[in-house]
Amino acid sequence: GEALWSFLSAPSLSHAKVLIPATIAALILVFVSGPMVTSSDPAEIRTGLVVATAVSVFLGLSYLARLFSTFSPSAKEIAFLGLLIAIAGFCSYTQNLLVDEFFVLPTIPLPQLPTIEVPSIITDVFKPPNDLPEDLLEY
Repeated sequence: GEALWSFLSAPSLSHAKVLIPATIAALILVFVSGPMVTSSDPAEIRTGLVVATAVSVFLGLSYLARLFSTFSPSAKEIAFLGLLIAIAGFCSYTQNLLVDEFFVLPTIPLPQLPTIEVPSIITDVFKPPNDLPEDLLEY
């Protein structure tokens, strides 16, 4: 959507190159990653999420290239918005890979933390006196 809007705001043959990364990404997401992610096979779902993550990285790099280029017919704000959306896609796909345990991060041994005994307010501070009659202690 962003590339199409950017191209339509300043249509020219030299500006048509902004459509190339977006078109490639859309084709990969629709025809490669999409069927894999909607599959019932966990291995295919994992591969589809990896492909989608790679596409979001690819799009993010193309938006960075547009941001740092010296001449661009479209506003830099538009490329920055595309970069933010690519980062959001990367975070979403990566989160799905981690949460569904398609990728497991390595664990490291953590040091044992010291424990501190904190007095219980109810039992230590509000202790009933020993000289109360038994019938009052029941309540």
